[in-house]
Amino acid sequence: MPTVGSPGTVPRDNLSLMRSLVREMGVDLVGRFGEYLSDTLILDVDSSAPAWIVRSELFPLLSSGGRRILTSAQPGPGRTHWSVHGIRVGVTYSNIRKPGIFSEALVDREIRAEFTTEITGQSAIIGSLTTSRASRDTLRENDVGSMENGEMEFTKSTVPDLDSWDRFIEPFVIIGAAGTAIFLFFQVRS
Repeated sequence: MPTVGSPGTVPRDNLSLMRSLVREMGVDLVGRFGEYLSDTLILDVDSSAPAWIVRSELFPLLSSGGRRILTSAQPGPGRTHWSVHGIRVGVTYSNIRKPGIFSEALVDREIRAEFTTEITGQSAIIGSLTTSRASRDTLRENDVGSMENGEMEFTKSTVPDLDSWDRFIEPFVIIGAAGTAIFLFFQVRS
């Protein structure tokens, strides 16, 4: 799992990670079923909130093979119907912790993408399966807000709270250190 501060790692925002996961799934599906697809393809994506991600990532992959892509048409001779539904993309944050007393809080992030694909030809089902991908990494708690897109709810999630021990130990250590320093200062002077 990539961690914060690893050389050469810059955390990517949730939306771009979701898009890359959907792209990976599309590449896998086109690689698996590409030879069975006709020159004219009807791409039918459900109307869920993240459907535009699937549409925008699948369209160039499918058309790169010289295929003509239709987004709404009746199945006809020589056309393959590619249906995508059950689209679920989201983010979860877990395992918030502080590696040291005065260090920043870290949180694990998991981004998941999943959808079901049904591909039918003129007289046969070419393929039907549910695919999913996940990305896991670690972020600084303060960076979570900049990773989310305020306009898209599926790019946001709640961050768990730190244990009460982690929240209260720092002030006690600071107060204790300051008290000890003051005590030693007056002890050395007298």
